Amino acid sequence: MKISSVIVAVFLIGGALWGCSETQQTDAEATGPQLSVSDGWMRQPIAGRPMSAAYVTISNSGTADDTLISAQSDMAARIEIHSTIVENGIASMKKMDMAGVPIEEGLVMEPGGAHLMVFGLKKDFQDGEEIPLSLRFEKSDPITIKVPVLKTPPNQE
Repeated sequence: MKISSVIVAVFLIGGALWGCSETQQTDAEATGPQLSVSDGWMRQPIAGRPMSAAYVTISNSGTADDTLISAQSDMAARIEIHSTIVENGIASMKKMDMAGVPIEEGLVMEPGGAHLMVFGLKKDFQDGEEIPLSLRFEKSDPITIKVPVLKTPPNQE
């Protein structure tokens, strides 16, 4: 009887101390970013030019912001994150080191805005083919997707 009482007391005290621990996280705090990628596509490159732009929408339904830090593809030499800036009526691209993926807003990459510049394409992609993209984030695990190559943007078909 005494041994079982001691065991029960140890479990009760241990449980009470664990419940008071400052490192314990609630389910909401432990969630962090919850990312999903949709609406991906890459513009069909101009014949003979091994570069193009790719676009994706990254949604974040989690409880913390995240950051897109890089992208890569085994079908390209390199991929850079870019934004489009218009100054004095002239549009130009600017390389970005990273792009924020805030909760609720996410990150929408689209023509005339943020996008992925794909350099050194290893083949002459045609309309309807797919290219794999791997997106790396500051907090979340990488997400790999295949995006279609399109001659015309999806909203202009």
